[in-house]
Amino acid sequence: MKRMNIVVIDGEEREIKSLPKKEQERLAAEWNRRALEAIGYKRKSTA
Repeated sequence: MKRMNIVVIDGEEREIKSLPKKEQERLAAEWNRRALEAIGYKRKSTA
């Protein structure tokens, strides 16, 4: 069984591994941020 991770960008389905590495990293960071917010994590500003 083959597993594929699909993302929709501009209405077009694309496999994540076909995206440039920088875009994969950006998406992973965004999804991680959203997941943490969903479980109640609040980012602490240190500036």
